[in-house]
Amino acid sequence: QVFTQMDASDIMRLRPFQAVFSDALYDTTPLAELIAEFTPPAFLQAVAKRHAAGNNLLVVTSELDSARASVWDMGAIAQAGQYDLFRSIMRASAALPGLFPPVNLSFTSGGQTYSETHIDGGVHMQFLAVPSFAFTTPDQRLEGGHIYVIINNTLNPAPASVGRSALSISQQALTTTGRASALLQVNATQLFAREFGLRFSVTSIDPNAGIQYDPSDRFSSTYMNALYRHGTMRAQSGSLWTNT
Repeated sequence: QVFTQMDASDIMRLRPFQAVFSDALYDTTPLAELIAEFTPPAFLQAVAKRHAAGNNLLVVTSELDSARASVWDMGAIAQAGQYDLFRSIMRASAALPGLFPPVNLSFTSGGQTYSETHIDGGVHMQFLAVPSFAFTTPDQRLEGGHIYVIINNTLNPAPASVGRSALSISQQALTTTGRASALLQVNATQLFAREFGLRFSVTSIDPNAGIQYDPSDRFSSTYMNALYRHGTMRAQSGSLWTNT
């Protein structure tokens, strides 16, 4: 429903006169309201139940002042009943620098209360796939595991004309940076999987699918619906994943 029936106005509002002096070009109050609507207590209780069963839901954000990535255990947060924190983390994880405002996160850890400002985790990593213990126990094999990576981007894009406005150029720069980072991380994760005996599958947007993308209108309903149909068609045809 969010992907196919909503557009930019359901997510953000432009700040045309305040942007130069504020922390972002857009106001994402509509996004906060949307997140709250789709994460009612029943949904968060279901997340907590899955967490108790041993499943992990992890979300990455970037903390501005320390310039470090933070990995949030969303199941544990839901289990603790910290629903507002859960929703704020979701909003922060979508806070594209300069476009969407940073989000203040207040939480308690180790008996201490913290207040930090966070933005999109893509600043540090496009996805989280490698378990942290693997770096401290490199001799431990992980046979039987399978890493699936979904990239909401084209990894090898076809050339396209970019508008010469400041917004179009900045949006295209963000998209290009994200794509380059994702490609490097895909290659690194593939090497990791090969080294540790894991299967690896990745999927991304086919650059030849004919889906027109305007970085300055990334939430266009026309684009989002075309993208949804593209993903559905590839899944149904069995051509979704590239496996190694």
